[in-house]
Amino acid sequence: MSRARAAAAAAAAIAATAGLALAGCSAGQSARPGGPAAAPPPIGLATAAAGGSGAAWATLPVPGPAGTTTAYWQLLVRPAGRAAWRLATPPGVADNAGLVVAGPPGGSLTVAFVPADLLTFTPLAVTGDGGAHWSQGLLPERLAGRPDALSTLPAGALIAVTARAAEVSGPSGARWRPLVTEAALAASPAGRACGLRSLTAAAAPGGVPLLAGDCARPGRVGLFRRVGPGWALADIALPAALRTARVTVLRLLATNGGAAALIAVAGPAGTVLLAATSGSGSGWTAGPPIAVGHTAARFASAGPGGQWGVALANSRAVLIGPRTARYLPGRLPGADATVVPGSPVSALVPGTGTVSVWELSGGGWRRRQTVGIPTGV
Repeated sequence: MSRARAAAAAAAAIAATAGLALAGCSAGQSARPGGPAAAPPPIGLATAAAGGSGAAWATLPVPGPAGTTTAYWQLLVRPAGRAAWRLATPPGVADNAGLVVAGPPGGSLTVAFVPADLLTFTPLAVTGDGGAHWSQGLLPERLAGRPDALSTLPAGALIAVTARAAEVSGPSGARWRPLVTEAALAASPAGRACGLRSLTAAAAPGGVPLLAGDCARPGRVGLFRRVGPGWALADIALPAALRTARVTVLRLLATNGGAAALIAVAGPAGTVLLAATSGSGSGWTAGPPIAVGHTAARFASAGPGGQWGVALANSRAVLIGPRTARYLPGRLPGADATVVPGSPVSALVPGTGTVSVWELSGGGWRRRQTVGIPTGV
């Protein structure tokens, strides 16, 4: 599909959503009889984060040798000022259920091994030198299998989303304690206002805890900021046509200037994606929406300035930011590609024992690097 046709399709879908919403009921009611559209499926664990200096990290599953069925998750890093990616997966723990990474590109990283099977705790690994050396840690609960279930606080403390609560650690990731249970937040005024169903992500812009959750009430964005002993629900001014639809926070990250969220709004005409940014986690500004129809967002990665690179299930991709939202030309170079915003835009494509690095150049994708993954890593 050409960029012109993609833009026209996006505009048509947004217009259709707008027409249905404006013809619907008042705020707080469904945009159509029988209730709002179902929430979009959760975003996948494969992701990346790129900073303005060019430093980046990425996690993705890499299939094993031919004849095996298990894919093992890998961590790749790209140091600041370098064009090449390298393998930096922490050793010693089985990682077939996924990796969740907390920390800025080029900085100290904490990697959580998503618990598999009946494991009741979450192993952690910490590096301050891009994976050359690792120290071990432990979250004594099962981390939620979400890409933003773990985030950093000052002094090496961490905040984590588990099955039924948000947990917070002391300095250096020690002495974990509950921050708030899912049930307590759902019963609070902020939780009741959104109809909180589950917690999905955590961040801490400026050291203040910020949680994301799935809301049942149409038009409500599930972003909760700690205020004193309680919680306040974010007030994000969505476009008028989207205020009676089901809203889901797909991604949430702390940034150098505050916080950034990727939001999906599901209506009868399909899903609209948009970015939202905040200087402190309190006041939020929504960027321009882009319609993706009934195509699911598979993976999303963060880039400089609150940009998101979203890989869609139809092998297309969109770049979404505070000021612009657009389709990338052509199709992604692989069905399981992870899009990394930056200059240039990159795509990481896992293969059998390899990860291929592609760059967007001249309106098309060109392979720039192949990272080998040793058997058994």
